[in-house]
Amino acid sequence: MIARTLTFSQTLRSGRVKVRNKQIMFRAIGFLIILWGLSHYFSLSFEALDNAATQGFRTFEAAALLSQERMNNLQ
Repeated sequence: MIARTLTFSQTLRSGRVKVRNKQIMFRAIGFLIILWGLSHYFSLSFEALDNAATQGFRTFEAAALLSQERMNNLQ
């Protein structure tokens, strides 16, 4: 049996494209869902990191102000 190359219209009529398009579509939808989940996860992670860094700097600032106040009281 000799394999022959189908033209685009023959392939459409044969139904091969429909099955392949469904597979590609399901994979694409799955990929988009995974991307959405990862972006959601990382956006929450970066927000938490930003909040932690902000609180760290506020603590450092409070410690510096307290040290400055105590040094001024010593003089």
